[in-house]
Amino acid sequence: RVVSLLHDVLPVTHPDWFDPNLARVFQSHVGAALDHADAVVTSSAFSAGEIAGLAARAGRSDLEIQQLALGADPVARAAQPPDTGLLGSLDGRTVILAVGTLEPRKNHAGLLDAFDRMAADTTLVVVGRQGWKADDVADRLRSHPGFGDRIRWPAEVNDATLDALYELAEVVAVPSHAEGYGLPVVEALRRGCRVVSSTGGSLPEVGGEDVTYVDATDATAFAAALDSAV
Repeated sequence: RVVSLLHDVLPVTHPDWFDPNLARVFQSHVGAALDHADAVVTSSAFSAGEIAGLAARAGRSDLEIQQLALGADPVARAAQPPDTGLLGSLDGRTVILAVGTLEPRKNHAGLLDAFDRMAADTTLVVVGRQGWKADDVADRLRSHPGFGDRIRWPAEVNDATLDALYELAEVVAVPSHAEGYGLPVVEALRRGCRVVSSTGGSLPEVGGEDVTYVDATDATAFAAALDSAV
């Protein structure tokens, strides 16, 4: 009995958001799963629906699809020193935190549009390394007049620093066009953070009633939601 884990199938349904090589390999992998798996496990009802659609088109009405939500519980790990320089420089500031690799799907460009429209005096902290198709938004971050002050981009931080940033943040912003699950939403809610999220993919089912939702393409509405949250 073959069981395949497919976190999501976004590189199949939206290949334009991904590196072409990654999309090609992923499409081949999903095709093999649909051809040979007896069952597929995925992390959200949204992804389950997407997989069911692909299975139907492949003539696999017999494919069993099971949903298993992800968790964000702490795990035992070696002690790590937090980045005290970064955290200290944010002391007393109203922090908006965004967590995720810079890539088209994550919609950092839309977040910057919203940030520039905000009325409140806030500091945007973007945690995530530069991924594929992100040169434009990376250049925009670095060339922003507030870069290094009102905009921080610590591309990679350790777990202790990320934990501290969640604790420090006034609000966590999740502007993605789509997510197969949306772990930053769960991580933020677990720490008691306010969350302003797009409605993309699985995000509404993961955040439930505890999150403020805005259309990912409406920067003005996203800015207003962030202003209300801080």
